[in-house]
Amino acid sequence: MLTIEGFVEAGRHPANVYEYRMAQAYHSALKDFESAKMDFENPLLRIDAEKRVAEIRCDIENFMTIVGNYSRKDVNEKMHRHELDIANAKRKARNTKKKAIQKNPGLSLDGVKRLEIVRASFSRRDSLITELGPIIADSQEKIQKAWEILIKYG
Repeated sequence: MLTIEGFVEAGRHPANVYEYRMAQAYHSALKDFESAKMDFENPLLRIDAEKRVAEIRCDIENFMTIVGNYSRKDVNEKMHRHELDIANAKRKARNTKKKAIQKNPGLSLDGVKRLEIVRASFSRRDSLITELGPIIADSQEKIQKAWEILIKYG
């Protein structure tokens, strides 16, 4: 289970990433809140500090809900892996067609495209695009939503 404490755990995020900056903002807000609780003369400081802690806590919870983890890394890696799978399938289909053209110089381009090996390669490419395209789009949407939260701490 993902927790706020797990997110802000020291050493979890490499320095200079936005997740790290959000965790540091949470630590700083907690310190400010603890200091404000000791100041009995100005209760507005405590209220402001408490609101800031709650705001950052809400951002962290929303972030973790969006990405399903403590950082964007897994979503990015999954998206890039799928993009690479599609690129490789496209390359393989092109190469298969080129080899078929070389092996069958008497066939027209339409004839080459009707060869079983060429059709299978392009079919594999098309099925990967159909299967992985929505996953890539969902990952891009998650990354964008997460970025909209993290940019506040940049």
